[in-house]
Amino acid sequence: MQLDLAYAIQRMGLIAARPGNPFGIAIQDFGQATALAASQLPSPRFNRLVGLTPDEALLLPDILAWFAAQGVSPRIEIRPGSLDAALADALARAGFRQTGFHASLVAQTTATPALDDVIRPVETPAIMDEFLDTYLAGWGFPSAIHEGAKGNMRGWLGLPGWHLYLAQIDGRPAATAILFLDGEVGYLADACVHPAYRGRRLHAALLAHRQNEAVRLGAGLLCGQADFASTSHRNMERSGLRLLHTQSEWLAK
Repeated sequence: MQLDLAYAIQRMGLIAARPGNPFGIAIQDFGQATALAASQLPSPRFNRLVGLTPDEALLLPDILAWFAAQGVSPRIEIRPGSLDAALADALARAGFRQTGFHASLVAQTTATPALDDVIRPVETPAIMDEFLDTYLAGWGFPSAIHEGAKGNMRGWLGLPGWHLYLAQIDGRPAATAILFLDGEVGYLADACVHPAYRGRRLHAALLAHRQNEAVRLGAGLLCGQADFASTSHRNMERSGLRLLHTQSEWLAK
C-alpha cells in the first residue's frame, strides 16, 4: 500500500534529519522496490523491503548486500500477484521463508456514529507530550528510551497531512491515533491504547472518530493495515472497512 510507504518515509525522514543521523536511517529504491533501514531502531516497520516483484529477482543479491551494509536483516513484503516461482526460489536461496500475512483494508469514507469517549485533536506541545507518553506506553516502549523516542516523534505535530488524536477517560490520557492524509485518501495510521485502559472500546472509538474526521477533511477513501485476523483487523472490519488484499511477509531463517 503506497500510502503506508509514504507515511513510513515521512517518519523516517524526520528521524534522519536529527544531527548526525544517529539512528542510521537509509532509504534506497531498487526498481519498483523500496528498501528501508534504520540500523539503530529494531522496528520491522523501519527495516523492510516493500514492493518487491519478479522484475527485481535478479537484483535480490544487490538489495540484500545493501541491507547488510546497513547492519540490517529486513522483513520482505510481497503483495498479491507479485510472487512467482523464480522469485520464491531466489528468496529461499537467500535464506528467507514466509512467516505471516498482513492485511490491507479499504472503504469509502462515510460519517459514522461517534462513541462516548472524549477524543481531542493534538494541537499544542503540552498535549503532544501527553500523546507521546500514552503512545509509548501503549506500544510497550521500554521506559529507559522514552525521552530519546520522543525526540524522534515531536516533529509529527503540525506536519502537513498528519492529524493526531488523544482519547481520554475521566480526564486522563488513555489512547492515541493518527490519521495521515494524502490528497483525497486517508490512512488509518498508528493507534494504540494505554495498558491501564484496554478493554474499553477505545480502539473502536478512535476508528469512528478518524472516519468522521476523514469526511470532514474531504477524503473520499480510507485505508488501513493490520496483522491478518488480529483484533485491529476485526475492529476495522466492524467499522466498515473491507479486506482489499493480504501481503506475504518473509524473514531470514
